[in-house]
Amino acid sequence: MQVEYSGHTFFTRGSQLLLKTDNSHVRVDHFEAHGRGRNRRNVRQSAYATITRIFVHHMYPGGPNKVFFEGQWYTGQGTNPVARVPWVTLDEGDEAFAGCRFSPVENCEPRPIAIWPHDVFNVLPNNHPHKHYYDIIDRNDPAHRLDQRDDRSHEEEE
Repeated sequence: MQVEYSGHTFFTRGSQLLLKTDNSHVRVDHFEAHGRGRNRRNVRQSAYATITRIFVHHMYPGGPNKVFFEGQWYTGQGTNPVARVPWVTLDEGDEAFAGCRFSPVENCEPRPIAIWPHDVFNVLPNNHPHKHYYDIIDRNDPAHRLDQRDDRSHEEEE
């Protein structure tokens, strides 16, 4: 199954198995409160998932509907010091998104992300702490966006 959102098509993981491209990974941003009292502030957090199911939920028969996805979530493990991209591991206990497997598609960033194995060539020993880590390649972040040019550099060229 697939859904188009903001000009990009998202698919379920099962439909992407034999293809060279994989548009089944998403990023969902949310805010978490940190601190207490006057020091309390909201901090943006990112959660990453692989879409396993896409479905339409109707509030009631004939009423408004929303497109949701069910996902296998990943837990953040910090940042890769070399590539400076987020590190994640597959979340076995639904810790990454407060135990919720479902999210509205409208909460996703508009572009699919890539979840790439950190140990691509299988050179790390099995007991290495980063053996089962994944690197997140995300073109949604302005720092990683490849299709936007800096306006100042464009003006200098002219």
